[in-house]
Amino acid sequence: MKKILLLLLSALLLISCEKNYLVPASEVPEWFEDRIAETEKEIRTNEMSALDMCAWVRYTY
Repeated sequence: MKKILLLLLSALLLISCEKNYLVPASEVPEWFEDRIAETEKEIRTNEMSALDMCAWVRYTY
């Protein structure tokens, strides 16, 4: 019973960590799109910002 539960839990964790799932553009709130644009602008203008490194780590892992 424990092995089955561990197997199901492992499968659930692996499925929930999928990076390829995209939310349709129509469902993204406008305030969030604005915030993303501001953050991307800050990353481009300030190379010493920790946001650049943080974005790279989040994308990679």
